[in-house]
Amino acid sequence: MTTWNPPEEQLPPLLQAFRNMSPTRQPNMLALEVFLLCAQAPKTYAELEQLTGCTRRNLVKAIGLMVPSTHLQTGEVQAPAMHLLKPQKIKGTTVLRFGITDRGRRLLDGSA
Repeated sequence: MTTWNPPEEQLPPLLQAFRNMSPTRQPNMLALEVFLLCAQAPKTYAELEQLTGCTRRNLVKAIGLMVPSTHLQTGEVQAPAMHLLKPQKIKGTTVLRFGITDRGRRLLDGSA
């Protein structure tokens, strides 16, 4: 079975970025969907579960591609390939709401 890969210059910058985030160069469509939903307005895990129909586990994986994380053993902060989402804690709760970063906004505008 042969797969067709379009030339990079024919892809919009947003798709190029999501393709380049993956070592296999296969864009994560759930991550793209989450990013676009959060670009409309910041969303919580519960809201994203309802909108995408995906489990929390899959959403955590997709969001993990776009936010910095802490290595469990060393405690070092690991930067994602592209930092596109920023988690914000809702006051008085343990709930996180995800909005997009300035880089994410530039990517949407086509100037990244």
